[in-house]
Amino acid sequence: MAGRSDELGAAPPRLVLPCEDGEQWSKVEAVLRRPLESIAQLDAVLSEFAAGTTQQTCAFFSTVPGTPAVGNFDFDGFWLHGFPFMVGIALDMPTLFAGVTLPLLLRGQDD
Repeated sequence: MAGRSDELGAAPPRLVLPCEDGEQWSKVEAVLRRPLESIAQLDAVLSEFAAGTTQQTCAFFSTVPGTPAVGNFDFDGFWLHGFPFMVGIALDMPTLFAGVTLPLLLRGQDD
């Protein structure tokens, strides 16, 4: 297809992972390794990761658990099992994505 950036000699857009920059990764790793006492403290973690990109702050984990909006979602199970699993995967990012280039999928891109 004519006009694609990779056919013009420029590299196609790609997702730059935080683990590609040592200084940025050390900040991410410090946040992920910070001990949390409750699920509500996840709001601060998410807000910290969003800082600089948006002025929004997260209040989901301090306001939604225990309300009818959650239906049957097991927040206790998420806190005990899901969250530690996801943090472990995130901390393995440098190993999991070593040598991998992730294409950035853009709106209107058809391949």
